[in-house]
Amino acid sequence: MADPFQAALDPIFAILGTPATYIAIGGSTVPLQVIARRNDLVTGFGGGEWVSDGALFELRAADLTAAGIRPWAGDRLLVGDDLFEVQGAPVRGDPARLVWTLETVQIPAPTSYPQFDPPTISGGAVETVLGPNAPPGVWTGTYVTAAQVTLAVGQIVHVNAGGRLTPCRADGTATADPAGVVLIGAPAGEPARWATERPVERADWSTLLESGAATLVPGTDYFLSARIAGGVTDMPPSAPGWWVVPVGFAVAPTVLHVQPGTPIQL
Repeated sequence: MADPFQAALDPIFAILGTPATYIAIGGSTVPLQVIARRNDLVTGFGGGEWVSDGALFELRAADLTAAGIRPWAGDRLLVGDDLFEVQGAPVRGDPARLVWTLETVQIPAPTSYPQFDPPTISGGAVETVLGPNAPPGVWTGTYVTAAQVTLAVGQIVHVNAGGRLTPCRADGTATADPAGVVLIGAPAGEPARWATERPVERADWSTLLESGAATLVPGTDYFLSARIAGGVTDMPPSAPGWWVVPVGFAVAPTVLHVQPGTPIQL
């Protein structure tokens, strides 16, 4: 039997809704209808307030559930030509929990776009990708660099003296100063896509986690691994001469928000 509340909700979105594309932090996209309520967002800062251009969006929970997506801060929403990023935790405030409400800020459009897609690599040079032909909003502010060795999504990496992307490691056998995280892996010599600070999603983290667990622990801080090239651990390295390097925190069992910190040698 059809849910009567859902049945009553669908015509509302059909009449008042605007076509949009939901872009999860892992890159998955979902076409859906949203109801927008634009307004200025006021954020407290010290003794004053910061006003930014934002919007509240309502969308049907069923649209995301059908795609296996749970909304998170950092997800994006493309409405027409405007791109918005979700701020804070999305909520379902209606009694039947059928509608997600998202607080967002608009992301300004770049003033220019390099015209290459797929990216071309010349001598391992780092190329900034804003990408008119990339999935909208997903790859803005990322980079493409030739891989020194085979790289996988989620590995913590740096750009070596030869201009190639290579894994970091906290035991001193490789550099412990990370530049960022791999978003799209590649074989050695081929272009890999990466970012300096970004949420990254893996269905199974077991090959990159020292513990061997398949999933992360939401809210937990993670550090560069001393045992797995480009890997992470929830227990900072402790041996003399090794490096303690914060790399980010888990926002979901499959999502690590990478924010590399300053390496400290023990």
